[in-house]
Amino acid sequence: MIEIIKVKGGSMKPLFNSGDFLIILKFGRPKKGDVVVFRHPHTKELLVKKVSSTKDGLDVRGENLSQSTDGRHFGLVKNKEVVGRVWKVIRG
Repeated sequence: MIEIIKVKGGSMKPLFNSGDFLIILKFGRPKKGDVVVFRHPHTKELLVKKVSSTKDGLDVRGENLSQSTDGRHFGLVKNKEVVGRVWKVIRG
């Protein structure tokens, strides 16, 4: 199963720019280095971050500190919050 989302903001530059479209795979377990889309546990907003570790859950980080409103290091994400892994990008 797949889903398409539109990137908002610049926290993942230079990988993705605001306005790009991401094709998300909604199956399989994310691994270190994957980029995942997940729901923020409080706001339910969709966020895009890179997995830096899977030791105690998914430890995720942004790519661009100056553009990230939640900081470079977001923290641990629960599996139930993960929407899927980024498979492809369509430049906007």
